[in-house]
Amino acid sequence: MTYLLFFLYLLLFIWLLRKIPFFRNSGLTQRQVQIVFLLKVLAGIIYGWIGLLYSTPENPVDTWWLHYQGLKEQTLLHASPGKFVYDLFRNNYSHGFGRFLSSRNSWWNDLHSNLFIKCLALLNEITRGNYFVNVLFFAFATMAGPVGLFRIFHQLYPDRKRLVFAGAFLVPSYLFWTSGIFRDAPVALALGMIIYCFFMGLREKWKIRYVVTILVGLFILLVFRNYLVVVLLPALVGWWIAARSRRNPLFVFAIIFTVYGLLFFCTRYFIPALNFPQMAVEKQEDFFTLIGNSMIRAPKLEATAASFAANAPHALSLLVLRPWPGDAYNGFILLASLETYLLLALFLWWIWKHRKGRTDVFVAFCLFFSLTLFLMIGFTVNFLGAMVRYRSLVLPLLVTPMLGTILLPRKLQNIYK
Repeated sequence: MTYLLFFLYLLLFIWLLRKIPFFRNSGLTQRQVQIVFLLKVLAGIIYGWIGLLYSTPENPVDTWWLHYQGLKEQTLLHASPGKFVYDLFRNNYSHGFGRFLSSRNSWWNDLHSNLFIKCLALLNEITRGNYFVNVLFFAFATMAGPVGLFRIFHQLYPDRKRLVFAGAFLVPSYLFWTSGIFRDAPVALALGMIIYCFFMGLREKWKIRYVVTILVGLFILLVFRNYLVVVLLPALVGWWIAARSRRNPLFVFAIIFTVYGLLFFCTRYFIPALNFPQMAVEKQEDFFTLIGNSMIRAPKLEATAASFAANAPHALSLLVLRPWPGDAYNGFILLASLETYLLLALFLWWIWKHRKGRTDVFVAFCLFFSLTLFLMIGFTVNFLGAMVRYRSLVLPLLVTPMLGTILLPRKLQNIYK
């Protein structure tokens, strides 16, 4: 029965992809859309299988822990629907609903798992609680994120469709980590749709559907990865200002992020609850308490500008250069290392041979947003596995502009159009 259910839902989603205008008018052929969907399904299944391989009954990996909790919540939904809803809003912390951006003793921090599990429980009602049938729904529901990115880059580089396709959909870590049953999937959806709707709002006009989608996307990020909002908002402000300025976009973004850096360190003096440096320190301390095979040594961060400045080179190098081959203690880290150095080789090739000209405003946004996120991850995370997963969210924003502007040998130019 499970195989039949999987097959029926698979056919349903393939049919729906042909009917939804966002996908039909994306610049992709129907076959290409279906290929992307099937790749996400395959990646999600592999994600689950590998999770089973590394799980034990006492200690399942995150994706299977969430699945098992979803099954428990489904039982609660049947037994007591009122308690099912009430538990989501129950708050046992003495400070109530404060500590909005904190990573410890915070209702908001607990919400990212609690809400995800509740959603899984509801999804189980139509999938009979089967993990791999749920994968189909995740693959379909999150398709719009990478497709939105493709639509942007296809407008910027219309003569590089195949390379844009590769950058938007086929970066291995992005495809893998955003296709499984975990919080990265809705985060990738929200991020892709926010960026797409902001791009279209600036290009055309601010239609209601763009504004609503951006607000919904920001809500999803606040729930599942609230630190992303702290990085994304100044990047969007810089994008908006640079799009209306005649100055070099890189200069505009540099000014905006300089102001952002000052606010990051100074806001606590005016609004004590928004002590961003201390929040980063607490986040790092939380990671220091964890145990895992991919843990690496990292300098201790302090809530001062001097400490952040001193640690910045180390933080950035972690996200750009690691994992290196010597870090590989299993196949995952080895593949991540291979991807890292292939992308670095692509970057070196791009530096050597790329199209000259003024930097596009959107590309400047991609660069500043991604590098700032790299710094934030490098400051707080001391596990290679987690760093690879977190950075994968923005790799298409860095890889696709390189593929769109790199100079190809004449024999390859027609192949990759």
